[in-house]
Amino acid sequence: MTVEKFAASISLLFVEIGSASAYCEYEDGELFGGHRIHAYFDEEYRLISADI
Repeated sequence: MTVEKFAASISLLFVEIGSASAYCEYEDGELFGGHRIHAYFDEEYRLISADI
């Protein structure tokens, strides 16, 4: 799986932006059995962590 193929497979569902962090929730496009992907970012929008 390439980065491009992965990015094309997921869909953004929800974004929450705070003063010191951001959170995004994605639909996995059935890559992980229909789970949601949760991504957490710091105040400069660098990825801190992601989980399903």
